[in-house]
Amino acid sequence: MITGRDRIKLIKYAALAVFLAIVCAFVTKGINETKYYKQYGNVTFETDEITGRYHTPYLTLPAGNYTVIIGYNSDADCTVDIGGVRQIMPASKDEGSESFEAYEIPLYSGTDVFSISSAGEVPENFRIYEYEIKTDRKYNHDGIYTGVLHFLVFISLLAASYTGFFKKCGKEDLASGLLMTGAVLFASMPLFKDYLVYGHDLMGHLKRIEGLKDAIAEGHFIPLIFPEINNGFGEAGFAYPYFFLYIPALLRLLNVSMPLAYQTLLFLINAATACTAFFAAREITGSKKAALFSCIIYTLFPYRLTDMYVRAALGETLAMTFFPLVIAGIWHILYGEKRKYLILSAGFLGILCSHILSIGLAGLMTIFLLLSGIRALFKDKRWLNLIKSALIVLVFALPYFLMLKSMSPYLNMDAIKVVNFYRYTLYPAQFFMNGANTGTIGDFHDGIGQSMNQGVGIAGGIILLILLYKLLACRERQTGLNRFLISLIWCALVFMYLSSTLCPWDHLNRYALIDTITGMIQFPTRFLTIVSAVISVGAGIAVFDIKKGNEKSGKYEEILPGLSAAVTAVFLLIGASSLIDVYLRQDIFISDIDGGFSRICHIEYCPKDTDTEVFKDVEPHTDGARLTSYKKDGTNVTFNYDRREGRSVLLPLLYYPWYKAVDDEGNRLEVRRGDGARVEVVLNDDKSTGTVNLDYGLF
Repeated sequence: MITGRDRIKLIKYAALAVFLAIVCAFVTKGINETKYYKQYGNVTFETDEITGRYHTPYLTLPAGNYTVIIGYNSDADCTVDIGGVRQIMPASKDEGSESFEAYEIPLYSGTDVFSISSAGEVPENFRIYEYEIKTDRKYNHDGIYTGVLHFLVFISLLAASYTGFFKKCGKEDLASGLLMTGAVLFASMPLFKDYLVYGHDLMGHLKRIEGLKDAIAEGHFIPLIFPEINNGFGEAGFAYPYFFLYIPALLRLLNVSMPLAYQTLLFLINAATACTAFFAAREITGSKKAALFSCIIYTLFPYRLTDMYVRAALGETLAMTFFPLVIAGIWHILYGEKRKYLILSAGFLGILCSHILSIGLAGLMTIFLLLSGIRALFKDKRWLNLIKSALIVLVFALPYFLMLKSMSPYLNMDAIKVVNFYRYTLYPAQFFMNGANTGTIGDFHDGIGQSMNQGVGIAGGIILLILLYKLLACRERQTGLNRFLISLIWCALVFMYLSSTLCPWDHLNRYALIDTITGMIQFPTRFLTIVSAVISVGAGIAVFDIKKGNEKSGKYEEILPGLSAAVTAVFLLIGASSLIDVYLRQDIFISDIDGGFSRICHIEYCPKDTDTEVFKDVEPHTDGARLTSYKKDGTNVTFNYDRREGRSVLLPLLYYPWYKAVDDEGNRLEVRRGDGARVEVVLNDDKSTGTVNLDYGLF
């Protein structure tokens, strides 16, 4: 006879079988499907920002054999490049009639800049009315990747169920886990699309992902240069930390589309942010309720979501993941378990691997909180643990900063400095606006612009009121927790002041040192990174420790924590949903086949005085020598020469230190900066012919 337990097992096995069948069908479809790219109607020609040539939208294509079918109208011949193969597209047979051509294009390596481009100006009456690409393979493996992810998630849940993991967790833990998961999924709603919409810095970060992918593909696993950027001239990659970019870069190597690879990273950031916020608040308060409240606030905080989606500031968004760890580390050094100084080190190292400018912001926050608790720092020799934490960070950070310093003369970092710091400050009322594009009050020169409006939202205003209540209510009970909370409150108020129009930055920037520091910070709204972290952690302490601040607790104090949390959560969800709704209403900006990421140029990461016009010329030049063969593979170049009067070869690579050149006898050749900031190799005077191999690396 079948028992109830047996029925449950049968249901589970049946569900597993159905799910596996769905996954297998999903993966099989992803493997076997041949995708066609079709674009009908008028195909718009764009202008390449590097070469100035006209081209159709760039596509990302893996290596393979392609058939390009073009239907067009033209009354004049047009010379175009199709996937790097120059073709003559003759005029239509009769004026105004339609012509139809098919080209076989083999691609021997993947590219993100496949297009139809014109060698000159496109004739006025040239029009593509059909553009179709067929291939013998699938353009990307998104279906396989998604199927595998679903399979792993389902198997993990099934394993947890069979091992009794959920039974071992208490109801409170399960509720906390579900609410955290809900917050992460809510914050990640814009990611469940098969495309990306526009973000201020989006293309720059997609370029970094593609550049890292290209470098890894060429064997540079810790690249200093992204080899295919700037039309193959390369660009310094290490100047902006890319540790966490290995995740999407490796997915790109597995032929996952750029949108899905980027969305995977953002989802992981949301999940990691929830975990660090929960961990930090739990370390400080010991309360799961306080930790959960802080976690939800920080995950859905307006400024963080604006950074992630509207500004697409990937580096800052990554860095914000680790700010709660810094706060928890400071708590332990001042008031908690002083042996847990590694938490502070972990927070700073995470920020170091994410965003250089955020290191300065975390440093300012740390200095402020340490000075606020300076008395506690010198009790029980707690300052020793601070030094230990700093030394650990220094050991890991010093090599990076030494290398950055050695390269700084070859970079144009002055290009990132922003003048007139005060122009980007917030009006006090703007702090509490929901949404990311609510307009400005007054003239742009007196406040932040429309497209950069950021703040703490209505929910942030409610949290500040709760914190101010706590500040007034806990005067007579100076526990370590209350002292730390007071420090967090003052920290939030001070940095909100510094990011507002109330702060006289227009006068302060007259001092050279302050102007230099603010120029590197770029925008005063970056101080809201600190504000977001401290009030999120502080909110958990204040709401669920609120009655401990008074000697007497009445009935109102008993219900106040839950009521405060509920009201804050409602306005937090309203603000987040408003921002997400605006984001989701935007048009497609990057689809799963769009490319062009390696064409984005950041002049600050190029050698000083680099003229971008140099990127148009991808041919090597000599001063009299003749090249009999030439091969370029990323930052590796091999050429044979027949020297007559010439002494050097000018290569289509931007000059950075640590290029090495050797001839066929193993002799080192001089490598120097040539015209146009190009790499110049000086040939051996004793040899009239030879082979030269040039490569890049520290070793």
